[in-house]
Amino acid sequence: VGSVNCKTEQKFCKELGVWPSTMPRIFVYSYRSSEEGSLVEYSGDLDSRQLRKFCQDQLPRFSKRVDLSAFDFSPKKGKNMPQVVLLSTKKETPVIWRTLCGLYRKQLIFYDAE
Repeated sequence: VGSVNCKTEQKFCKELGVWPSTMPRIFVYSYRSSEEGSLVEYSGDLDSRQLRKFCQDQLPRFSKRVDLSAFDFSPKKGKNMPQVVLLSTKKETPVIWRTLCGLYRKQLIFYDAE
């Protein structure tokens, strides 16, 4: 989280395509649409629940949901990385797990199961 003064940091704001306005603008660095990540602007109401949902929706989804009865725990061909499985009672992948998956996606292979 941060703020940028576009009056003093004009070059940086121009690179991001951000211009000063009278209303606050919220941007999230999102991995939702690609593994590279991109800057996404929040355009909803300034309501804490809606903003929270928006931010959670932008979290990475690098964990694959698996069925334990059919999951093969042997190493995957061509992927020489440790595998991690989250066993959870939740129907959706927990937010903290999605965050960890984004942070360590290049070091570990993530799975989760209900």
